[in-house]
Amino acid sequence: MVAAATDRIDLARGGAPLVITPYIALIPCIMTVMVVRALSGHRANPISRDARSGVFLMAGFIVLAMISVMAIGGDGLSTGRVLLLLALVVSAASIVWLALTVDTAWTLRAAGWGLIAGSLVLDTLSLFSWLRFGTGHAVLLGPIDITAGSIGQDIPRLSGLSLDPNRGAFTAAVAVHLVVLEPLTSRFRMAVVSLAALFGSGLIVVASVSRSGAIAWLICAIGAVVQAPRGRQRRRVAGALMFASVTVVFVVARIISANGAIDLALVTNRLDLSEGTSGGEHLSLYRIAAESIAAGPMQPWVGAGFGRSYLEVAEVFAGSTYGNFHSLYLTALVEMGIVGLVVILILVVAPTLSARRWLALATVAFGVFYQSIMDPIFWFVISLLWIAGTTFDAGRSAREVDVSQNIRARREET
Repeated sequence: MVAAATDRIDLARGGAPLVITPYIALIPCIMTVMVVRALSGHRANPISRDARSGVFLMAGFIVLAMISVMAIGGDGLSTGRVLLLLALVVSAASIVWLALTVDTAWTLRAAGWGLIAGSLVLDTLSLFSWLRFGTGHAVLLGPIDITAGSIGQDIPRLSGLSLDPNRGAFTAAVAVHLVVLEPLTSRFRMAVVSLAALFGSGLIVVASVSRSGAIAWLICAIGAVVQAPRGRQRRRVAGALMFASVTVVFVVARIISANGAIDLALVTNRLDLSEGTSGGEHLSLYRIAAESIAAGPMQPWVGAGFGRSYLEVAEVFAGSTYGNFHSLYLTALVEMGIVGLVVILILVVAPTLSARRWLALATVAFGVFYQSIMDPIFWFVISLLWIAGTTFDAGRSAREVDVSQNIRARREET
């Protein structure tokens, strides 16, 4: 179900006010399953204190979003975005909750493979469209948008399951965490699974040319090594990481050498902070955020209204209703004030003390340079961190938590 979060697929083909992805289309089904299970007397998994806290914080964030919109008078676009936020949060939490009723590790690992496979397929289709049509041409394959982005004219920028390369790269980072959950006793199987996951996700991240996504992927990859059991399994995962990294670099180098016209300065300029560069654009957004926060005595407390960042950054993203400050934390502060920022910080930072600390660290780092409040994969991760086996015990790994969860669930069934 997670892989269906792709916004490359519009089942309505532009005939609806929003992109009807498979994820959005499945929300009524998910809600129906939850209601039927409740009415049939199905005994739900016990709710941990951490899970209750997470649900409370997510509900609080939605309420704050509603308050921020009402405080500025509201408009159709902001109200619609609050409703979409509600749907995303509730459905993501429900998906994680349903996963707890079966073998959690197996379910999440399957989801991880779905994310990697789906991203590679769509990246391949996008690459073909770039080779055939170049940039600037919308290419549709039925309801699937396979249009490829680019840096300049020579370097394709692929985005996996998403229309945004940064979100596509973060999805690949999340997949690394999901795939390595299951304890694998077979030496061959451990090596193959780790190598396949790291190599496949690494290609997705490189193809995205996403700085924030690369940081998140590296954190999750390191976490895969650190959280592997000591001894041979850890060495296998570490070896797979090194081999996958070297192989990805080699493949990219071969592609570059085969096309001498590729200007690598287009990539290195993404690390430049001077005016007119991508880094310089980020600095401009930070300046605008500071000016917006200081606009009035109440602005730091109530914000400018949820989903209204595009009005604040109109000078950078002229004519776009999706413009934001390219930072989860700055966007939350500007749109929802200090309280909204505090809630977001608790949601993403507190789990760094938990069993899934490496996924939490990757999410924290990704949010510094990217705004993902309206991204389904973001709320799936938040739900996973707080609901699926989150125990604020730095001495336990996510794998150990999943195993203990499954044992407890089987005991309750008998």
